[in-house]
Amino acid sequence: MNAVQIVGYLGSDPKTQKVGEKNVCVLSVATTYKRDDKERTTWHQVQVWGPPGEACAKHLKKGRLVGITGRIDNYEYERDGQKRYGSQVVADQVHFLGANPDKGEGSSEGGSGRW
Repeated sequence: MNAVQIVGYLGSDPKTQKVGEKNVCVLSVATTYKRDDKERTTWHQVQVWGPPGEACAKHLKKGRLVGITGRIDNYEYERDGQKRYGSQVVADQVHFLGANPDKGEGSSEGGSGRW
């Protein structure tokens, strides 16, 4: 089984890219944990495809708390003639948690939603 769940804050506004005929929204999500009494941050690149990605691009902003359910996708690429490896999360579901940082709690874009 390949499944992952993360809850974290967006480090930047969502970015939309076209891949072939499809649109993908890329999110940069920070999660934190404690180790040796220090708080540490891990950054996750998350891809959200199709209509859910369009909803993310429209409604999410830097600083928003999100919950992501999806799978890990490992890939390889070449940089400066050297083979490198990376991983990303491909989202099945994105939960909008809390309110957008630039909106009030009572706004129409506050609260939670699921895509």
